[in-house]
Amino acid sequence: MRAALLAALLLASPAQAAGETVAPGALAVSRDPLDLGRLAFRTFSDEDGLPQNVIEALAFDEKGYLWVATQDGAASYDGRAWTALDMPRRNVSNWIFDLVAARDGTLWFGTYAGGLHHYRNGLFDSFGMPEGLPSNRVLCLAEGPGEPGRTVLYAGTDAGLAAVVKGKVVRFPEVGARAVYALRVEADGTVFAGGKDGLFRRDGDGAFRNIAAGTAIEGRVPRTLARSSLPGGPLYVGTETGLYRVTAASSFEKVDAPPALASALVSDLVSDVDEAGAETLWVGTATGLFRRTRGGWTSFGVHSGLPNPQIRSLAVVRSKGGGTTLWAGTFSGLARLRFGGFTGFGTEH
Repeated sequence: MRAALLAALLLASPAQAAGETVAPGALAVSRDPLDLGRLAFRTFSDEDGLPQNVIEALAFDEKGYLWVATQDGAASYDGRAWTALDMPRRNVSNWIFDLVAARDGTLWFGTYAGGLHHYRNGLFDSFGMPEGLPSNRVLCLAEGPGEPGRTVLYAGTDAGLAAVVKGKVVRFPEVGARAVYALRVEADGTVFAGGKDGLFRRDGDGAFRNIAAGTAIEGRVPRTLARSSLPGGPLYVGTETGLYRVTAASSFEKVDAPPALASALVSDLVSDVDEAGAETLWVGTATGLFRRTRGGWTSFGVHSGLPNPQIRSLAVVRSKGGGTTLWAGTFSGLARLRFGGFTGFGTEH
C-alpha cells in the first residue's frame, strides 16, 4: 500500500566498508553497534504523540505531511508535532489496516471491523457491508485511474475485492471470496490483487485473471507488491514465505536471498534506482529489515537501532538537499533514519 522515492544508500556493512564484495545471496548483518556505530534511528511512539505504537501503514498527503495508520487510529506529522485522528464509530473499530492519501487531497482508511472511511474537509463518508463491501474488515487499499477527472479506490477485504466508483461500491467476484492482502495499480491502469486465492491482474478489458495458476508462486499467499524502479523492471511479490519477482515473460522466479529472508513473511517493499543506475531494494519482514544493493544483502534489527525487528510498513523520501529519509513502521513505534546530503526536515518530508 505505498509508493515512495529512494536515493543511493550509503549504509555499508563491515565487509563492504573494507571494499570486499558480498555475494548476491550472502548476508552482511548490521548487528553490533561497536562494529558499525549504532545507526541514528529516531523512534516515535505514543510518548511523542502517536495514538498507538503498531504502525500498520504510511502515506504522504498533498502538503507533504506524513500520515500513519495504527491499531488505535491515525495521526499526521508536520515535521514538528503529531495530530491524532479517530475513525467514525471508534467504539466499533479504530484499528486501521491501510490508508491512502488520494490525488484529490482526501484520505481513505481501511479498518479492522468498521469498513472503509473517506475523509474529506473534516468529514467522513463510510462504506461497509450495507453499501456493498464484501466484508467490514478492509486489509489493503490502492487508488487507480477512473473516468476523466475521477479515480477509483480499490479495497481488499477478508472476503474479496471491491472498489468505490463514483461513490458506489463495485465487487469483483472473479478474485475470489477470501482475503485480499495486496493491491497495486500501475501507471497504465493495470491492477494487481493478491491474496489467498492467488495473484490476479486486471488488464484493459476490465477482467481479472489469476496469473499465479500453474506457476512457482501458486499456493504462496501474496502480502505486498512493488514494481522495480529499473526501466522494464520486474514486479516484486512479497509472500508469506519469501520474495518473488514476475519477469517480462510473466514467469515467476524466487529472488535469491539470505536464509533469514528466503522464507520470511514479507510485509512491505520499496525499490529505487540510484544515481549510478543500480537498484536498491528495501524489504520489510516479520523478522527484520533487509536491503539489497549491487553489493548484496544487509539486514537491520534491534542492534542497528530499530525499536522492534517486526516491520509493518516502509516509506522513503528524498530531500531537496540530496539526503534521504527512511521511515519504518514497526510493532514498537515508527523509526526514522536520515542519511546522505543535507536533510533538514520540513513539510516536504
